[in-house]
Amino acid sequence: MQIESFFSLCEVFGPAGEEKGVFQWIEKELSGHGVSITYDKVGNMHLYKPGKKPPPNKVLFTAHADEVSLMIQSADEMGFLLFGGSQSLTSRFAGNMMPTAICGKRLVVGKNHIPGVVCIKPISLQSEAEKNKPPFIDEMRLDIGAKTKEEALSLCPIGSLAIFDSDSYSFGNGRIKAKAVDDRIGCYLITEYCKQNLPFDFHAAILVQEEL
Repeated sequence: MQIESFFSLCEVFGPAGEEKGVFQWIEKELSGHGVSITYDKVGNMHLYKPGKKPPPNKVLFTAHADEVSLMIQSADEMGFLLFGGSQSLTSRFAGNMMPTAICGKRLVVGKNHIPGVVCIKPISLQSEAEKNKPPFIDEMRLDIGAKTKEEALSLCPIGSLAIFDSDSYSFGNGRIKAKAVDDRIGCYLITEYCKQNLPFDFHAAILVQEEL
């Protein structure tokens, strides 16, 4: 695996419903490798690479292009954004994410990649009860540096999607850290396989909206 190439794929903005950047990355990588690329009505990308002969049994290899995201729902009068999961939302969970896992995280919002950070009420302003329990999603805000509700929503309209702004790097004995490894690793392996001279015809699909 070419680690830097894989990291560049992980860093592509691609929440559910906005996977175009991932597809463009794959198209560029496979240019000149004899791969037929089509899209179905749902928006899934299909890759077909002829091999030396048809396979004895047809198998479809799949990976999903999208990544976990948060959705902007509103803003308060001080310019902080309110958000929920792109999946089902409760006060305890944002999609499949625990609130304690996202507090303090850097995010980028929308196609203009507006930077922000997930924040909670300062500890100096918390009650004793608040200090002794984990924060819920509806108690969190996304700070993008806006000073008013109008400014915040002009930069990040309701419905905008936010993804994690996470550094990619190698460490330890063959370990890596990056965002969207689920499932960009699958996208990357399929892309690399399509570059090979294959013994059998190969069909794969890069899927959209798995993280809904």
